Amino acid sequence: MFLKDSLIMKHRIILTEFNPVRGHSNLLSHTSKLLNPNFDVITITTSDNNKCKEGKNIHLSQKYYVPKKNRFFDYICFIIYSFKIFFSIIKYAQKYEIKSIVCITYDEFIQFLLTPFVPKSLNIYLMSHINIDNYGNSSIKRWMFNMIKDRYLHIVQCGFIADYLKSEFSIDNVLVWPHPLNNIKKTHSQRDIDCAGLSYSNDETIILNFIEAEKNKQIFKKNNLRVILKSKTKTYDNGFLTVFQGRIPDSEYDDIINRAYTILIPFPQSFKMRMSGTLMDSLTNKKIVIASPIPVILECKKIYPSIVHVFNLETFVDDLCSIKRQGTKPNDFLSFCDFHGDTNLEKIMYTSLSSSLNKCIVVNSYDF
Repeated sequence: MFLKDSLIMKHRIILTEFNPVRGHSNLLSHTSKLLNPNFDVITITTSDNNKCKEGKNIHLSQKYYVPKKNRFFDYICFIIYSFKIFFSIIKYAQKYEIKSIVCITYDEFIQFLLTPFVPKSLNIYLMSHINIDNYGNSSIKRWMFNMIKDRYLHIVQCGFIADYLKSEFSIDNVLVWPHPLNNIKKTHSQRDIDCAGLSYSNDETIILNFIEAEKNKQIFKKNNLRVILKSKTKTYDNGFLTVFQGRIPDSEYDDIINRAYTILIPFPQSFKMRMSGTLMDSLTNKKIVIASPIPVILECKKIYPSIVHVFNLETFVDDLCSIKRQGTKPNDFLSFCDFHGDTNLEKIMYTSLSSSLNKCIVVNSYDF
């Protein structure tokens, strides 16, 4: 705890998601854990989220939203669902006179619709993820964001994203909360997988190129390399290159990560102003990363050059063999884990959020 005087009353805040998604359940619970020692945190989440176990937790009557088959009808239902959650949170805040809400997940269009209903007395912090790329890819969403941006305070997970919000949208005093570590369950498996790429964001063109190269030239078989990749649309398996579709159980995901020597992150160039959960999973668990030259990778490589490498389709096999021969500088993994560890992040979140709540200039601390 970083309060100088334990008798000082902690600032009361609500931690929540206006658009709850299962993929952020760990981030929500970990953020709650990091904020709880220094703030009076009430975490409001869905009735089926059992990840938040510390502090005060309020469960809504709604469960995580399950998409329907009709895309248009589904989004209408999702808007109604989001409105119900939003007004439940606002009602709770007003009832207990809570003035600050930290929201770690939101939808750009729905938030635009909700903004007129935000009470003027509330300070609402929005943490952006894919949202910022969506603003850049849609002129309509960009216009909507420019209309509502000044009504909110903003949180991002990387320093370069805060710089982008300032230069592109003239938003100052952005809070930077680096992504917490994400330790997976340890197994006793040997490292018998040379490279794994299990993200849903994998570039399908790159995966197709790998499949064609293996079919025609056996690039992995000839070099005795075992590579496992996740795809949205393709499957393939010759014992050396395995490509599968669909979600796998957490236990199987953890097992593959444990067995992998390197992690491939073949993301498309459209992945720009956002953090990568796959990058965090990899470096937390001391796995060397080979990734597309997207901003988060290029920034991370500046700080941790021996454990983050830039992906090149033409030289990938040679690069993979070379990385295995050369090994890593252990200090890079140690430095990464020290910075993103709970002790440091608790201090960062307390310092930046306290400054913001007190209307002071936020001085951020981040590695990339």
